[in-house]
Amino acid sequence: KGDIDRVTPSIFLNALEKDDQLAKEIMEEVAGYLATGIVNLVNLLNPDIIILGGKVAYNNRFLLSRVKELVFEQAMTILTKQLKICPTSLGEDFRVIAAATIPLQEIFHFSIFS
Repeated sequence: KGDIDRVTPSIFLNALEKDDQLAKEIMEEVAGYLATGIVNLVNLLNPDIIILGGKVAYNNRFLLSRVKELVFEQAMTILTKQLKICPTSLGEDFRVIAAATIPLQEIFHFSIFS
């Protein structure tokens, strides 16, 4: 108790599930920062989809719903009509899968950004 370094994403998510007030405040702050970054990306690049990943974002309905709410409130309305914000479908190992695409791009000469 009292050692922040011992708090893992699963402990944090369990605290959220139990309606822990400090965990909720932290999640609200995290959602605010994440939403601000996404709003800037949406307003600048007008993407069709934003995919969230990471240990705290994966299977975290609290974060996903709050980020969506904030983004759709703050981004330019015309740019959010078709926008989808969703968690990664690649699971927690998305980094490994994403890293594997780099050599594949060289082998097959394609770009994931075109």
